[in-house]
Amino acid sequence: MKATLRFATALLALAPVIPGTPTHAAERLDRGLIALPSADGKVYLGWRLLTDDPKDVAFHVGRANGPQGPWRRLTPAPIQDSCNFVDADADGKP
Repeated sequence: MKATLRFATALLALAPVIPGTPTHAAERLDRGLIALPSADGKVYLGWRLLTDDPKDVAFHVGRANGPQGPWRRLTPAPIQDSCNFVDADADGKP
């Protein structure tokens, strides 16, 4: 019994937890924007908040009509409290 206890103690000593380091494996992900059209023509946009984003990160949302069209900002102020936006004027047809 004593030998088993000593072995377990030795294993715990070999695996210290260092503050600030992840305790699990993490994937390398990008922002991951999704757009989901609804039946009423609106489009829901959602994106990831990344683990290395600063605490005060904020987002503006913009849209271009067509691949070469000019971009138009849709948010009058940056979105600070979520990673969601509903584009009510997108004319998204499901």
